[in-house]
Amino acid sequence: MKPSVSVIITTYNRPAELLEAVSSVRKQSVLPTEIIVVNDGQKYREIDELEHEGIILHQNSKPMGGNYSRNKGALLSSGDILMFLDDDDTWEKTKIEDQIKVFEADKEAGLVYTGKIFVRRSDREKIQRISKPTKEGYIFKEMLFVNVVGSTSGVALRRNLFLSAGMFDENLKALQDYDLWLRCAKITKIRHDGKTNLRYTLQDSGSQVSQNVNSKIEAIDVIKNKLSAEYQGLSMKEKRKFDSVFYYAIAKALKMNNEKRYIFWLMKSLFSYPIIERFNLLLPNFIIRMYR
Repeated sequence: MKPSVSVIITTYNRPAELLEAVSSVRKQSVLPTEIIVVNDGQKYREIDELEHEGIILHQNSKPMGGNYSRNKGALLSSGDILMFLDDDDTWEKTKIEDQIKVFEADKEAGLVYTGKIFVRRSDREKIQRISKPTKEGYIFKEMLFVNVVGSTSGVALRRNLFLSAGMFDENLKALQDYDLWLRCAKITKIRHDGKTNLRYTLQDSGSQVSQNVNSKIEAIDVIKNKLSAEYQGLSMKEKRKFDSVFYYAIAKALKMNNEKRYIFWLMKSLFSYPIIERFNLLLPNFIIRMYR
């Protein structure tokens, strides 16, 4: 028997984008058992219409943030497999089908991710670049150095894994996906579907939450503290590489916020563990946004 699938879409005051996201789910080659929309913003006409069309709707009484909304949607769901979708992203037609096939073929896999097609809000048909999925298996150590899994919108995971890993950390204001994937990678095998089934939107304004510098720095501190035991078990070279990853994340957030002090953190990252590609951060911001 095929596993049941719950799709959880979180939205905040983007009715047109929400309808596109919902439409991409309804056009799947394999349909989900249920679609749950958690609205963290104003209640508008489009939301009411979705509810009349059989979609499960939860309206937050006040803005609670993406982490709370995803957790709330998951707790309202009934599916064996949970799939999350942000309101400004869409799925390619076989996303659900491809990921379910991986779960059916590999009972050890608790999480399956897909690659990304990067587009802009102003033209979702024009592809900016493609990021294919790479690593899979028991990859916790690799995940310490790079977020292999990527965006929340590209992930499917077993319900029992989501709950046992502790769900999304509602205190984190950035990097919440990476934090959860790390916790999942500790306890499960991670697979990918070999496809690029997520159409991920790069905001034309460059205003995505990930660019909030203070939130990102706070999140980095929290994640590093959570990983303190694992850090102690690394070799000296691995510790330097680990430190370099987070120094670079701070540098990138500062650069995207047009703060010149990004140079200090970039140099600190390169001194800890030199990677030539990181000199790309010296390029203009409009180019960097294309390759985040």
